[in-house]
Amino acid sequence: MSDTLSCFVTSTVCGPTVKSILIAIYESFYRILLIGVRVDNMSEKRSNHTAYNVNYHLVWCPKYRHPILGVIEDSLESSFREVCNEYNHEILSLHILPDHVHLFLSANPKYAPSEIVRTVKRITAREMCQQHKPLLQEYLWGGGFWEKSYYVGTAGNVSTDTIEQYIERTEHV
Repeated sequence: MSDTLSCFVTSTVCGPTVKSILIAIYESFYRILLIGVRVDNMSEKRSNHTAYNVNYHLVWCPKYRHPILGVIEDSLESSFREVCNEYNHEILSLHILPDHVHLFLSANPKYAPSEIVRTVKRITAREMCQQHKPLLQEYLWGGGFWEKSYYVGTAGNVSTDTIEQYIERTEHV
C-alpha cells in the first residue's frame, strides 16, 4: 500500500471496516493500472490446484481437403461437443466449413494442444467413419478422415505487450 493512502487512512477517522474497504479499493485500482487490463474472474477456470484461462484456436481439414464436412455437419458438430464435454474442454466457438473446421476452446493447462487435437481428431474421425462410411469411402480412398496437419493459436484476456510491461515493472521489485 502506498504511503499516501496509508497516511490518508490512518489520519481519517474511520472504523476498521471502512479502512479495509478503502485498502481493498486502492489495491484493485492499483492492479488495474499496473496490468493495464481488468482480469475477468468469470473467464478463469479452476481445478484442484490451478486457476487458468487457456484458450486455443484450432483449425484442420479432412483428407485431401475434400469439401465433405457440410454434408455431415450436424453429426460432426454433435461429435465435437461430446468429445469436448467428456474431456472437460469448453467449446467457445465451433465453425464447420465444407473443407475445414475452426474450433475455439478453453482447456485445462495439463493438456497439451497437440494432445487435445489428437484426441478430438481421433474420436471424431472414428465416429464419422462409423456413421457415414459409404459417403466417406467415395472421397477418402487412402484411409483416415483428417489431415495430419493442423493449426493452433492461443488467446487470452491479456496482450503480449501488457505482459511484457508487467514483467518489466515488477522485475526491479
